[in-house]
Amino acid sequence: MKKVITLLLFSSCIFFVHAQVLVSRTLIGSYTKAQVDSILDANGIPTFIYQGKYDVDAYKVIYNTQDYDSTIVLASGLLAVSRNLDCPLPMISYGHGTTSVQEDVPSRLNGEGIVGLVSASNGVVMCEPDYLGMGDGAWPHYYLHAYTQAMCNINLIRAAREICAQDSIALDGKLYLGGYSQGGFQAMATHKYIQERFANEFNVTASFPGAGSYDMSGAMVDLMLSDLPYPSPGYLPFLVCTWNHVYNFYTDPAEYFVSPYDTLLPSRVDGLNSIGDLNNLMPDTPKLIFKQAMIDSFASNPNHPLRLALTDNDVYKWVPQAPVTLLHCANDRQVPKQNTYNAYNYFVQNGAMAIDTFDPNPALGHGDCGEFYFIFLKNYLDTVLAANGCLTSAKDVLPDGMVEVFPNPVHDELTLRSAQFMSGPTQIVVCDIVGHQVYAASVISDTHRIKISGWSPGTYLLQYSTSSGRAVKKILVE
Repeated sequence: MKKVITLLLFSSCIFFVHAQVLVSRTLIGSYTKAQVDSILDANGIPTFIYQGKYDVDAYKVIYNTQDYDSTIVLASGLLAVSRNLDCPLPMISYGHGTTSVQEDVPSRLNGEGIVGLVSASNGVVMCEPDYLGMGDGAWPHYYLHAYTQAMCNINLIRAAREICAQDSIALDGKLYLGGYSQGGFQAMATHKYIQERFANEFNVTASFPGAGSYDMSGAMVDLMLSDLPYPSPGYLPFLVCTWNHVYNFYTDPAEYFVSPYDTLLPSRVDGLNSIGDLNNLMPDTPKLIFKQAMIDSFASNPNHPLRLALTDNDVYKWVPQAPVTLLHCANDRQVPKQNTYNAYNYFVQNGAMAIDTFDPNPALGHGDCGEFYFIFLKNYLDTVLAANGCLTSAKDVLPDGMVEVFPNPVHDELTLRSAQFMSGPTQIVVCDIVGHQVYAASVISDTHRIKISGWSPGTYLLQYSTSSGRAVKKILVE
């Protein structure tokens, strides 16, 4: 029987290799850059951070991917493409954050789907998988399951390449991987799987995972066993109940969960209830949903099925060959920064090059840090596009060093100095981390000073715009 199962799995892999990954694509909408800006306005996203430059076509893509047992299943995702550009375009694959609602996905142009739409309007091909079991996929979704999340992403990239070939959209060969929270986990898993299994097919240019739970068997276990309250306890039953489909932890939820959670929680992990709904059903300390015997067994037994499953989904024990930037804020209590510390240390200690970490503000929590991640993504996107001389947006980006901004970090007064000011008026705007304007001025002298007394400590973005273009600098106020 074992040989038969092995043969079936091998056959399914052969079928997958030879099958066309793309199943269908449906045009969600075509958007002018003015319409993109209107969408930004409607969602409270200031054009200081994002701004449309090109028209965009957005598609819902249905494609083949692999389930946990390598069988072929359907998945969906968003593909957003800059329209009517003759330039070879880079591709960015972006993973959305945690959602337990099947319809709350990028292909429905939800909040993070809009990130894809706006990013494409800046001159890229943008892929955003809904994840297995989400969107048009058949429930269940396996939360933070490395293999299925990585394969969902990899196969959407394949499908996107098929669409670009069909539409004669040239790609420049550069592939970037990003995402925040669950999306950060997905970006890390995807980069790992590409390097280890698909290096002959893909070449990751760089990845920038944000606040992901990379160390599932370490940092996240510490969180699970803690006696302290946790700000989003619904994550735990979402993970255990969806993973049960893969790892068969229990046949009866009462084997793991105490009453009333044994009946209350599994029935609510159904693709309809939000994490907020699950939070409302949970005690503040997540482990209290489990039987004490289960907790004791998990704590003492290194071969406990849940512990082995968590280890199976660690995504940091590898050595990246492409640059990786890990963004995380120190005050994140939902996904502890120890995940990033452990990943960074492992990479560096094992010889990885071009590994960096970025903490925009140690005081920020998970949600606030996520808002900064989108600003980081835009700045990163500007850098990518500035390297593509074909794109007109490259002409909008001023060379680094055009303006000196000092001291940085700053306590009392910030000085800007540039000969560029003498060639005509320069507009200076400073916004806080969520895009609220705190300062604006029109400058014609070669030196300008800004008093920052009264500003709250933290990270700010300073944009200077001239007739030649614009640039953005990060300022840290202490």
